[in-house]
Amino acid sequence: MASNEVTPEIMNSAINIMKERIDEEINALKNRSFRLENFEAWFRSLDLSRRVNFASIHFISIVINVVVAFSEERVTDEMYDMRIRVETVERNNVARSRNARITSDDSYLHPLLDPEGRFVPNFPRTAADIDALDNGAARALLETLAHEIDPINQRQQLRVFVGLPAFPNV
Repeated sequence: MASNEVTPEIMNSAINIMKERIDEEINALKNRSFRLENFEAWFRSLDLSRRVNFASIHFISIVINVVVAFSEERVTDEMYDMRIRVETVERNNVARSRNARITSDDSYLHPLLDPEGRFVPNFPRTAADIDALDNGAARALLETLAHEIDPINQRQQLRVFVGLPAFPNV
């Protein structure tokens, strides 16, 4: 037998090593800690230069395509999520600045969006509606808006968070 001949044992060993490494990379992808450099280092560490045949080259190319597809999808999803968060912050800042110009507690508020960019259900229509809320309802709105909650007076905190003064005009 020639020294560079691929035996079934060598092929099975290489396939088992690749399966283990692929499982590690897939788990890393699930944990969002995958980096393409990790995959490249792993691929170089296999040292299959002496044990490669057409089937293993095809298998490896499939694995590379799958890993690249997973990483591109993850990056695309993260970029989309980041864009939504940035747009939400910008829209909420515009709403707050408009709400800051309200002079009457009966004027309509510009509603804020939740962190995913959706309108908040039961968002108060006016400053007077905020003043009519109990602390539990104000707390629920603050939680929906993903804002830290002051344990003392959630109504005042909600007023300030939407751009109004802490206390209504007297």
